[in-house]
Amino acid sequence: MKIFLAGVPAVLCCVLVACATAPAQKPYSFALASTASTSSRQAWQDYVQGKLLPNGLHYGDSVRHLHIAQRTVQDLDHEMTDVRHCRKKVDVIREPVKNQPKLDSDGKAIPLIMWLCADGGVVRIKPKGDPTSKYNQEPLGSKTLLYPYDTKDTSFASEALKVDEDGSPLPKYPKELQCTDKPCVDNWAAHAHSDLAL
Repeated sequence: MKIFLAGVPAVLCCVLVACATAPAQKPYSFALASTASTSSRQAWQDYVQGKLLPNGLHYGDSVRHLHIAQRTVQDLDHEMTDVRHCRKKVDVIREPVKNQPKLDSDGKAIPLIMWLCADGGVVRIKPKGDPTSKYNQEPLGSKTLLYPYDTKDTSFASEALKVDEDGSPLPKYPKELQCTDKPCVDNWAAHAHSDLAL
């Protein structure tokens, strides 16, 4: 696509085109904190730049334009498995530090379904919600990015970023958010997770 603006240098035109196609700004700036991990920072850069991977895919493209809000598990399973050809993995929700299963009030593990894509994109859904969560206990899902893209570790430790419904990158958890006030953290939680259809 060519754009010509009278009196505007060609380089600036390219900047204007890039800005016009960038995702809309959020009410808060969900920038990474200065203490964010090196892998989170590199993943952010690679995703924003659409880095071409050795397998010929662009980093995170499988989740960039994917919408998961208000969709059923069956609908997502069809799209992720049959259309996007991502690998399905059934697991349980785990405590992020020790990687041990979280248990509900009845002492039962809480189900988690993941679809792992070859470009590092992952969709994680909690079909029965997470009764241990302080943010949202209802059925929900999230789009995430693993780093490196081809890691065999699918735990929270290898998750580098989350991706919101608009395709914008987000820090993976509040600890890596630049902002620390409660309204910002609550707003991050709303963008980082999507409610599923029951």
